Amino acid sequence: MTTVASPRKSSFTEVLQRVYGNLGSFSSSSNSSNGFYSNNLQKHKCYVHESEDDFEEEDGTLELVQIGAERIKNVLILMSDTGGGHRASAEAIREAFKLEYGDEYNIIVKDVWKEYTGWPLNDMERQYKFMVKHVQLWKVAFHSTSPRWIHSCYLAAIAAYYAKEVEAGLMEYKPDIIISVHPLMQHIPLWVLKWQGLQKKVIFATVITDLNSCHPTWFHPGVNRCYCPSKEVAKRAALDGLEDSQIRVFGLPIRPSFALAVLSKDELREELELDPDLPAVLLMGGGEGMGPVKKTALALGESLFDKELGKPLGQLIIICGRNKALKSTLESHKWTIPVKVRGFETQMEKWMGACDCIITKAGPGTIAEALIRGLPIILNDYIPGQGCGYLAEILQSLNLLSFGIENDRTDIVDEAITFFRANVFFRNFDIQSPADKLLIYLTFYINVALKRLEGCRTLAEGTKAIINLGLEKVPVPGESGFPFPGLFADPQSQKEAELFRNYLKQIREETSGRLLSVAYRPNGTPNKWWLAFAKRKFMNVVAL
Repeated sequence: MTTVASPRKSSFTEVLQRVYGNLGSFSSSSNSSNGFYSNNLQKHKCYVHESEDDFEEEDGTLELVQIGAERIKNVLILMSDTGGGHRASAEAIREAFKLEYGDEYNIIVKDVWKEYTGWPLNDMERQYKFMVKHVQLWKVAFHSTSPRWIHSCYLAAIAAYYAKEVEAGLMEYKPDIIISVHPLMQHIPLWVLKWQGLQKKVIFATVITDLNSCHPTWFHPGVNRCYCPSKEVAKRAALDGLEDSQIRVFGLPIRPSFALAVLSKDELREELELDPDLPAVLLMGGGEGMGPVKKTALALGESLFDKELGKPLGQLIIICGRNKALKSTLESHKWTIPVKVRGFETQMEKWMGACDCIITKAGPGTIAEALIRGLPIILNDYIPGQGCGYLAEILQSLNLLSFGIENDRTDIVDEAITFFRANVFFRNFDIQSPADKLLIYLTFYINVALKRLEGCRTLAEGTKAIINLGLEKVPVPGESGFPFPGLFADPQSQKEAELFRNYLKQIREETSGRLLSVAYRPNGTPNKWWLAFAKRKFMNVVAL
């Protein structure tokens, strides 16, 4: 018989502190210099008893009193392999529990949908991979399911259809705490708990892994705690019906191993069998190996080789994630520089510690990990959605510079929206700098977007209209349909034209997202003080 020490109160918030360790800088609400203990540590205790009233609300941290010291508590973490970030967050929380409490808790990380339900829930991983390869489809799916009445209806239908399967999946593990790290893991489990009368017997927490803008399915008023990575997300949670007592701002969940001391770069290179002298570039595309990984790798293979001297100038480490086809293709290539091609890695802190810079897609978890390791970051891709302009959103949240993003967090898009209602009356515009040219273009685009929003009586209708506008081809200088001939120099090649088109598309998407937030009130009704300007003609150009 095992003898167990007297029980102690185990704070779930302590675990979150451990997992969010050195990331206070990501949470703009943290006042601590090292970010380990932030001012989120209010004294609010929730106790779990075997009586009917399981929660006693006192004052700040979510605490679980062990029901008999001999029983190990079960913590079920719900995730899905739709990208590598959700699993990484789940693993980070599991590691933090182990560090903080040892064997006092049994931590289970599960994709309940994949293991216990049918289509479409058990096929989310494949659907995700397909949609991110077809960006417009992803954007349509993201925005069309944003209105609450839409995602609530389809999730309720799925919950009713798979209720028994989900119940079996959840109850197999007899969880005392359920933690969701995926936007689709709130509604259905909470409904099942309610149907079974277990809402007061199981603590349910959501840990949001999108850094800034995020899908509304992340927010459910039935959770005990919603841990947000930033003040902006916390505001969204409050707008979606969560109480202040439910919301905590902590930062992004990062594996504790990134906050611990690691071997020196020389020792890591020896362990990982890297050249000790050559500069090392780490190239990756997230858990799925997405984006222009192959194209970037081949370009680096050429640029890091000195043809005159006939020797390499650097070495390349490529992390392909679960993309086996990419790994096989790169392994078969004949390289002129030292190259290591790896699959899915679980010790990224070592590879980051051994390299001199990282090239990756804009995933918030990867960016956070690289910053902790002190790696210079080059972002070569991002997944649209998450509102719009996800790349810009991430960089803004980290107070970094990007196209048009200033240190004071006011950029050309903000300026265009702020002064639109004054500038739209201009028939002529005095151009004093290149930025004024972009301001003219954005002012006209806002005029066009407002014209499309005219008659849209709800935010859902407005979002659909903006999505349709985003699907239209964007003309560039020199093409028919471009509103201001001569404003910009015409592209000199097709490649240059496509680069210009992609830039205009990105900045139009960013403008659209911010415009919706002012053109509609928080309750989803139109703001007449904005939509009234749809009838104006900027510089006497008709907005169609």
